[in-house]
Amino acid sequence: HAMAASGCRWLRLALARSAGILTVSMAMNDRVGCALTPMTTMPSSPFHPPALRSRAATGKDDDDLPLDEYDEASVEAEIGRSLQTGDLLIFDRNIVEKDPFALTVRLLSKYVNGSGFDHVGIVIRDIEDDYPYIFEVTTSGPRLTPYDECIIRSSAREIVIKRLHGDFHPDPEDLKRVDALVSSYVSSSASSIHDSKENRISDPAYTWSATMNRLLLGVVSDPVGSSRVVVSGRIEHLRRKIKTLAKDVNKWESLKPSKTPETKAEKQDEFVRRRRLKKVVAEYRAAKTEILRCRAELNQLNAVGEVGQQAEGKGDKGGSQLGIWTQFKVKMLRAQPVIFPGAAAVAEVLIQLRVLPADVPLAKEYLPKHFLRSDRLPLLHGAEYMPDVYLRSSGKGGERSKTFSLHG
Repeated sequence: HAMAASGCRWLRLALARSAGILTVSMAMNDRVGCALTPMTTMPSSPFHPPALRSRAATGKDDDDLPLDEYDEASVEAEIGRSLQTGDLLIFDRNIVEKDPFALTVRLLSKYVNGSGFDHVGIVIRDIEDDYPYIFEVTTSGPRLTPYDECIIRSSAREIVIKRLHGDFHPDPEDLKRVDALVSSYVSSSASSIHDSKENRISDPAYTWSATMNRLLLGVVSDPVGSSRVVVSGRIEHLRRKIKTLAKDVNKWESLKPSKTPETKAEKQDEFVRRRRLKKVVAEYRAAKTEILRCRAELNQLNAVGEVGQQAEGKGDKGGSQLGIWTQFKVKMLRAQPVIFPGAAAVAEVLIQLRVLPADVPLAKEYLPKHFLRSDRLPLLHGAEYMPDVYLRSSGKGGERSKTFSLHG
């Protein structure tokens, strides 16, 4: 009654329609997105996202929570209802920060990553309340946040959503493995998303000093310049392209007439068929040549570890054509636990979904930038990301996300 008397329209609406309450814990250490961790779960409301339910639960009018910015009839809400486990949110974080340490970390992150999009999170759609959460690892540690709260709280200049193609459906067993993985990140004793107790924000792996050390090592090791992720992604993309081109070649060859064309129309059709067949065959041969080159480059990158083992007996002649400085950077990169924990965590989730390979490249080799282009990710089992959806854009993000060379 006290809350209804406050005259808050949103609160009265939430209390009138909410059938349950989600108690949440809020922290604002990092405004990339979100710092909500589910603590206790009751039957959830089908009408309102967790942000409104949390406000009704606390009975407070939090001026820092601009709920009126998230409208259930908005484009953001409509997109949120369609998000599924495995979809990605990529952030171009604002470098304007009062905290000099946060400013330094973000500048270094963008430099090492080679792109303004320096943070990535992944959607985990909870089966129990049928609502998307964003799983991410920031400088404050792992966290699981309701989608609406992530959008409201984010200070990012641009937010890109990449959705898995509708033809890809993860198996129930894959989803169980994802649930276990996310729970192990968020809480060491959790058995499901709703059992998560606390974020491990005090973990020494996520302190400012540890973050600075990772980024400084990234400056030296240059993870963009020698990336197995990009080369592996290029190979998978070429495999799919070659398969499609082979079908096209067979199609145009099957249309070859059984007898010599006589009429003008028949001759014109045969001319068009031959021209298109010639073009498809040329593309097919170019793709085959390119995939051989990429495989050779990947073999060279894979052989860097063997070079290190054989250096004592063979010097720098371990069979790799990479330069000595490149070999040094690759070995240094492989020796580090991780440079971007957020990108590595997203990669681990996609590995559990069998969207990414589990062997090469390793999860720790992924950068936020790699998730911008589907043709630069080694996607498996027919998985493919649809065109970008910009929730927030400065007008330049589309150009930046398309500017991506083979080593970029």
